[in-house]
Amino acid sequence: MKSNPTILITGASGMLGRALHRLLNNFPDQYNVIGTGLTRLSVDHFHKYYPPPSGDDSTAPSATTVNLHYLNLLDHAATTEFLMKHRPDVIVHCAAERFPDAFEKNAEESYKLNVESTKHLARECLRLGQVEEEKPFLIYLSTSYVFDGGAISEDFPPYHPSKSKAHPLNSYGQSKWDGECAVREILNPAVSCDGDGSDEKINGQGIVVRVPLLYGEDCLDLKESPALEMMNVFLPTNEESSQKKIDDWAMR
Repeated sequence: MKSNPTILITGASGMLGRALHRLLNNFPDQYNVIGTGLTRLSVDHFHKYYPPPSGDDSTAPSATTVNLHYLNLLDHAATTEFLMKHRPDVIVHCAAERFPDAFEKNAEESYKLNVESTKHLARECLRLGQVEEEKPFLIYLSTSYVFDGGAISEDFPPYHPSKSKAHPLNSYGQSKWDGECAVREILNPAVSCDGDGSDEKINGQGIVVRVPLLYGEDCLDLKESPALEMMNVFLPTNEESSQKKIDDWAMR
């Protein structure tokens, strides 16, 4: 890969995208970072070691507001035009509908975002690789929801990339699995997509990263992460009782 590569982050306004965008922007001499968003086109980047400033604490680190590029990934023509203009060397595809409940409420559009936009990005990486000196890489963010947690398969965590069989139980997990399959079939055709992993070493353009749980210090709202949303259970309330009741899934 060339020096000072251009890295495009889709969904740079989301929790993971913000963190990655902020991290890479700490190295302007090494990376040319481009972030895209849909409804939020500016994000606040806080000091890399501290949480957001609050109150009137003058010693707290100040926020740096970063503007993002507008990109509707459901508009494939606009996406192609954007890629042709910026010619990224790496695309980190963070944009997705990642909340299972929200996915079910708007299943058709969510599927288009999670699967169809991924297919289009993969095809564009393949096409650009045929006209550019170096092939662009696509890093696809997936999830442990592609597995069933052992409920049916009896394949329990921790999962093994080459042994654990995918078996999503909800539409969100299925969409992320379908996105993985699109990346493999288009960019890494030597890897099968029958539910099993592969140890075969190939020179593909696609990388799948399965993230089991997101949490972070610059969370804008506790609802951004199931792990952080659990903090609502422990935050002080007006109730006199200090005892809290949580179920087994919440304990996990």
